[in-house]
Amino acid sequence: MVLVEILSPGTERYDRGTKFEQYRKLDSLREYVLVSQHEMAIDLFRLEHGHWVLHEFRGPDAVAQLKSVNIELPMKALYRDVRFEDAEQD
Repeated sequence: MVLVEILSPGTERYDRGTKFEQYRKLDSLREYVLVSQHEMAIDLFRLEHGHWVLHEFRGPDAVAQLKSVNIELPMKALYRDVRFEDAEQD
């Protein structure tokens, strides 16, 4: 199973901390994906050999691979038509 969260300023700390701690108790959870709404960025936590490993994907050329569901997420496609306030990203 994979869980995906869209991060917001008000909940990001909770999503990365307490919520993730609770999610890790789910035996079926294999990947936890945190998607930024302020920049082209995905943090993917994957259960590998009994340990949670962070994989970071940044920028328009990155492609996040969700192995638990056999899906690739190209950042360009995921963030298509998204305009960021602080910086221009293609």
